[in-house]
Amino acid sequence: MANILLVDDVQMVRLALSTLLQESGHTVTEASDGKAALKAAGSDAFDIVVTDVFMPAMDGIELIRHLRESYPDLKIIAISGGGARQPPEFAINLASALGADVTMQKPMDNEDLLTTIDGLMRAAA
Repeated sequence: MANILLVDDVQMVRLALSTLLQESGHTVTEASDGKAALKAAGSDAFDIVVTDVFMPAMDGIELIRHLRESYPDLKIIAISGGGARQPPEFAINLASALGADVTMQKPMDNEDLLTTIDGLMRAAA
């Protein structure tokens, strides 16, 4: 099972995804924005980061850039439902270009997310 850093500014999204991941046997640490996620990444060894793209303080795009510089082997799943001025496709494409291993559009199918995480873990082994 994976040690996952879950980053989303919406508490209900974090709660739902954290519950899903924990019930599937994963260890989950939550962060509400990119700044909190970077702090957490510096204090624990995560296998996978699941991050929203649009967040306050530090968005997911900036987080991905920092994570790729500091933790090049860390697996990153970028998720987005779009922003106030950007469609989800824009955010997903930008996240992919900056180094996200996988991108998913919100709302995601729970089984697709779990299958993706399992695939990333198998590929890393």
